[in-house]
Amino acid sequence: MTAISSRGWRRYPLVERVGYHLARVRAWGRRATVAGLAVRVVIWLTGLGGLLLALPGSLRGPALPLAVFLALLPAVAPASAWVALLELAAIGTVALTLVDESRQVLVPVLLAVAALLYAHHTSAALGAQLRTDTVVPLAVFRHWLARAGLVLAGSALLGLGIVVLAGQPRAGADTGYLALGAAATAVAAIAVGALVHRSGGPAGAD
Repeated sequence: MTAISSRGWRRYPLVERVGYHLARVRAWGRRATVAGLAVRVVIWLTGLGGLLLALPGSLRGPALPLAVFLALLPAVAPASAWVALLELAAIGTVALTLVDESRQVLVPVLLAVAALLYAHHTSAALGAQLRTDTVVPLAVFRHWLARAGLVLAGSALLGLGIVVLAGQPRAGADTGYLALGAAATAVAAIAVGALVHRSGGPAGAD
């Protein structure tokens, strides 16, 4: 039986592949910047929060491991279809909960889900343009935060205004008002975002 020398074992294909990928991970870790990683963390947290809040309270605990994994996918690949799939999953969960008359959905929860999904979408759009080793000027983040804050504030005001006009929802009340408020929040986010984009793109994007 031939003995394997200390250098010979490194020539095995599996070992070579593992060593190659470990070297790539170490090189990536040395190049990664705080800004690039922070955007990915925001994508993950907002996606996780949107998924968990969309679920009924009794299901959040059992679904936590799956939600953590699903939220990681768009954080790792913000330019992929995982972003839209996660958001559609959260929206579909809210829609199913609204249809279920045995469950009451509070307006603040709907507004929080809408806000988290918008923050998830806009942070993923930013992350899709930034590599993890990109050095980002602070002006880009300031403009991005101001734009996101304007959209969220306008959407929240419009959504709350519709709720007030429709009357405070009660247990067993028609959930149509809640669906209308959620739809109005989404429309407001798109409209305000379009106005902000028309007034000028993000700093440094020209």
